Amino acid sequence: MKVTQLMSKNVTTCAPEDTLREAAGLMLKNDCGSLPVVDEESQVLGMISDRDLCMCSLIEGAPLEGLSVSRAMSKEVWGLHPEDTFADACQALKTHGVRRLPVMDERHHLVGILGIGDLVGPVAKKQKGATQRDLLDALIALTEKPTAVRKKVKA
Repeated sequence: MKVTQLMSKNVTTCAPEDTLREAAGLMLKNDCGSLPVVDEESQVLGMISDRDLCMCSLIEGAPLEGLSVSRAMSKEVWGLHPEDTFADACQALKTHGVRRLPVMDERHHLVGILGIGDLVGPVAKKQKGATQRDLLDALIALTEKPTAVRKKVKA
């Protein structure tokens, strides 16, 4: 299975100049815990999680509406390419200890997002050629600690 078969293509994003309050509102409205941060051309600049915005507000001692996404976002982005395999995705999630990765083309333009649910769901439902071994690999990726120092993966 390829990442392009599994990824979510309808991705909610935010911009670096958005406020943390706006990002939190998007997360709440779309029932997600993180957002890709993109520029006007949908090039991925970073990721922001609900934890990132809470910690930034706490550390800065400022309300969410007084801080920009660029202050809290992770600027080092690990991602996947649409042609990466299921195994590549499981390995990337495991290596970096994250639950979601942006899927980007060769120019780092966002084309989708892939999370643990995207891996486990089709496998559990035995869709798209998924096997029981695939389910086991996805669950291992979810539960194991990161295996490497955080570095970029191919994107």
